[in-house]
Amino acid sequence: MIDKLAAMDIDTILKSGEYTIALLKTYSKYFLNGGQPNTCTKCMRDYHKKIKMKADLLKKIESRTCVPSFKGRMYIPSVMKDGKLIPLCEHIASEYLTDEKAIQLLKIGALKESNFLKLPEGYEVVKIEVKEIEIKEVKKSQINTHKQNKNKKYN
Repeated sequence: MIDKLAAMDIDTILKSGEYTIALLKTYSKYFLNGGQPNTCTKCMRDYHKKIKMKADLLKKIESRTCVPSFKGRMYIPSVMKDGKLIPLCEHIASEYLTDEKAIQLLKIGALKESNFLKLPEGYEVVKIEVKEIEIKEVKKSQINTHKQNKNKKYN
C-alpha cells in the first residue's frame, strides 16, 4: 500500500474514500504510533509528503522480520569493540529499526539478543562455548615459599 500511496497524486487520494483511509492508517501506524491523525486537507497533504519522502524506509520496516523487545527510543552512547571505545551517540526507535540496522548493531554489540523478541532474519547467533577448568588447591606453605624466593632475587 505504501508504494501505491507514494506513487499516487494527493488529489486522487483525497477524492477516493478508500485511499484517504489508507493514507490516514499508514500515517497513524508509522508516524503517530497508532494515534489519531488530523483529517483536514492541509494535514493530509503533509502526511502524503512525509510518506512519499520516507517510502523506501517504510517498505523496509514493513517487511522486517525482527521484533524489538523495547518500545520507543533507546539511546546508545558508545560501545567497546576490540578494546576500543567507539562513540555512537545514536537514538534507535523500535518502530523504525530495520533488519539491516538491527544486524549491524548486534554485530558491534550495541544491541544484545535479549533486546529482541524475534531476531532479524540473516543474523547468526553467536554461541560461546564455556570450558571447564580445574583449579588446584594451593597450600599456604607454597605461597610463603614463593614470597621467600621473590625476596632472594632482590637481595
